[in-house]
Amino acid sequence: MSFAEGILSACDFGPGDIERVHLIMGEWQIISDIAQSDLVLWFPTDYVVADGTSPDAVSGPRETSTFAAFAHVRPSNVRTLFHHDIIDHD
Repeated sequence: MSFAEGILSACDFGPGDIERVHLIMGEWQIISDIAQSDLVLWFPTDYVVADGTSPDAVSGPRETSTFAAFAHVRPSNVRTLFHHDIIDHD
């Protein structure tokens, strides 16, 4: 499963949203170095899309959903927090 396929299947995202995530991730290395921290992009594995029939229905992860790591960047100026690859590869 590719990065884009994983996000599309995990959430209610369209092709434009995938491009936005890629743009954000393009700046991650700088942010990771300034923050001196690992950055991980987590997405729920079970996502509910509100159908609009109820005014208080919202889209989001189910209460029983787990999360999967789709992207990870390590800082280049300090030690990493995660010493193993946490990205889910199916």
